[in-house]
Amino acid sequence: MPVPFVYNPGMANYDFGKHPFRAANVSDLREYLQPHIDDGSIDVVASEPASDDLLLAVHSPDYIEKVLRLEKRSGHLSMDTWVAPGTPDAAKAVVGGAVKAVDLALGGEDVVLCTGGFHHAGVDYGEGFCIYNDVAVAADHALGSGARKVMIIDTDAHQGNGTMDIFYRSMDVLFLSLHQHPRTLYPGRGFAHETGDGDGTGFTVNIPMFPFSRDQDYEMAFERAVRPIVEQFDPDMMIRNGGADPHYRDQLTALGMSMTGFRWMGGAIREMAKGVDAPLVDLPISGYGDHAVPGWLQIWSGATGIDLTVPFDEGAYEGHPRFPGELVHEENEKMLDEVAENLKGRWDLL
Repeated sequence: MPVPFVYNPGMANYDFGKHPFRAANVSDLREYLQPHIDDGSIDVVASEPASDDLLLAVHSPDYIEKVLRLEKRSGHLSMDTWVAPGTPDAAKAVVGGAVKAVDLALGGEDVVLCTGGFHHAGVDYGEGFCIYNDVAVAADHALGSGARKVMIIDTDAHQGNGTMDIFYRSMDVLFLSLHQHPRTLYPGRGFAHETGDGDGTGFTVNIPMFPFSRDQDYEMAFERAVRPIVEQFDPDMMIRNGGADPHYRDQLTALGMSMTGFRWMGGAIREMAKGVDAPLVDLPISGYGDHAVPGWLQIWSGATGIDLTVPFDEGAYEGHPRFPGELVHEENEKMLDEVAENLKGRWDLL
């Protein structure tokens, strides 16, 4: 059976001009997938832009009106995010794609691919290159379409503050984020002690990775925290978002994952989803440099079992001279001890 790839050409219009975010990555991805579309292993599925009703599930009416006002004068939501003409419609195309992916997953598909992951947009704010939060809308739509429990695994190097804020008091959506430590990277959120509030206490899990964390550090975090939480929460829908910015060559971050690590990660999350009989929607969008799309394809190769990789010479990473691998690993061990202590009574971690 072919793996669905949800695609709307309007997604590629999410463009800020001269900016670290490269909108052309979306159309490049479509081109790279063409041989697999031709051989029948990938099936392109069209989607429609999200309606305002879908956006209103997680965003306030005032915020949506604010976005449209700012578009008329190319105004800024934040220092790094302006509303260029056409970007709200492109953002709706992204959200609509994520919603279509959820519908396919709930309709019986094991894995559904779609670009997305604009996780810095909250109920009434946009920042970090994000206008509307497709991840949050997709999770809410899943709950409204029959899913009882949704788990979001956010592997972006930048913590998903918007998604976290939206679901911070929810026990139906478990938000788990592995990201570069917030003391060292935007948005400065996602400390291990941020675990949710009210009924949602324990349903927000932040795993702040020490700078220059490598593949083996992520493997440790998965075994000690991610896998046990997936098994104990037992979701009936999983959404993974995050692209290639944990790569050691990324221009905006300081982590140390490799292409091999990305493929392993995609496979590990697919395996965990199968273990709890939950479909997986995968949404990569981040990555700042020529490694971005190759990194997405490595994640998807792991998630689908199809070799979608493209040639890419990443060189050899030997670790940071001031922060050798042993030191980084020790710091991450301490951090995971803290995560386990903060979640004691809710989840049993290793």
